[in-house]
Amino acid sequence: MNSLLTIPWRMPTGNDLATTVSAYRKLGWDTFPDEHGSIMAGVGERFDVATFPDALAPAFLSELPDAPVFVDARIHRCTVLTSVACDQVRDVAPDLAEARVRALPRRTPVMLPVLMEDDWDGHRRWLVAPDAAVLPGWDETIAAIGRAIEVAR
Repeated sequence: MNSLLTIPWRMPTGNDLATTVSAYRKLGWDTFPDEHGSIMAGVGERFDVATFPDALAPAFLSELPDAPVFVDARIHRCTVLTSVACDQVRDVAPDLAEARVRALPRRTPVMLPVLMEDDWDGHRRWLVAPDAAVLPGWDETIAAIGRAIEVAR
């Protein structure tokens, strides 16, 4: 299995964290660094979140190439941000759950990638950088993940 993990040559500095928080806040996201230097945001405030195995990323991105997606290479999972669904996000259908697709409940904190000037990406990095104006809908995203599962079979 190919790993998307790149070993960092340095850890993020306080300036990296401040720059990242500022960049995400320009997108309208209320983010903050936690005590471990991770950048956190609350699910359901400006976006909803679904996660899926990173092996599905190519097929998913062929359908929704502008969807903001980041990968966590340590756990081989992708996270996609969607527009906030009108209704409370429910659990995903059983066939998607079986394929390890998850919906993060509202008010769950999610760790976003730290943005740095060099190519450091640690274990979380954007595959498609976020643009607050281009968040796909929840239903559209879940349907695209379902079709990516079919392609992977």
